[in-house]
Amino acid sequence: MLTEYAGEPVKVTLETGIVNLPLQYIKKVNQFFELDDQAEVNLYLYVTSPLINRSNMRIDLIGTVASFEEAAAANWTKIADLLTKDLEAVVIGSQAPKEEPVEKKAPAKKKAAPKKKATTKKKAPAKKTTVKKTATKKATTKKKTKKKAD
Repeated sequence: MLTEYAGEPVKVTLETGIVNLPLQYIKKVNQFFELDDQAEVNLYLYVTSPLINRSNMRIDLIGTVASFEEAAAANWTKIADLLTKDLEAVVIGSQAPKEEPVEKKAPAKKKAAPKKKATTKKKAPAKKTTVKKTATKKATTKKKTKKKAD
C-alpha cells in the first residue's frame, strides 16, 4: 500500500524473506547466507517513510511463515497493532520540527597514494673501533730472461 501523510510518501508492505530486508534488496541476501544454507522463511511488516525515523524504514518481524496459519488470528492482531504503532510514529515524525538539510559537499578527489618503496630495516650504526692498518706493498718485478746465444 502506498499513501501519503503530511505531504510525504508512506509505503506499507507485508513481505516474506529469510532476512529482514525488503525484496527490493534481494541481491544483498547472499551477504548474510551461503547459497547452500537452509533458513526459515519469516514474515515482515515494512513501513517506509521519511517521517518514521532517521533511516526512513521500520521493520517488524511477525513470525515464521510456517507457524503463521497455526495462530492466524493472533498474527493478524499483531500486524494491526504494529501497523498502528508504526503509523503513530509517522504522525509524530510529521509534527517534529524539520531539520534543515545539510548541504553535502562533493567528496574531495583523492590523490593517488604514492607507491610504497620496498623498505629495508636500517641497521644501527656499528661501533667504531680504531684499528691501525699497515700498508703492505707487494713488489711486482718481472724477471727478464735472456736467450743464450749458441
